[in-house]
Amino acid sequence: MEPDGEDDASTAQHIAAMKREMARTAPDVTFIPDRMIRTFSARRKFIQDSSLVGALEEYPAMTLDSIVSPKIASNSTVKLDMH
Repeated sequence: MEPDGEDDASTAQHIAAMKREMARTAPDVTFIPDRMIRTFSARRKFIQDSSLVGALEEYPAMTLDSIVSPKIASNSTVKLDMH
């Protein structure tokens, strides 16, 4: 079960919403961090059972610096310079 009572149906809706937004020419990524939190368990399982290409197709927001950098930084002692 995902956070805040999320179930498989609502998790699928969050994933679909992120995919739609990321497909736009100029995506509004302000809601992406919340959706990433809400889909964490499903995303972790998907990544374990999939290829990197498959994971990035299912969760295109994982290509955003604003999503990836904090996660890497929180799990590493190496300082990242993404620019």
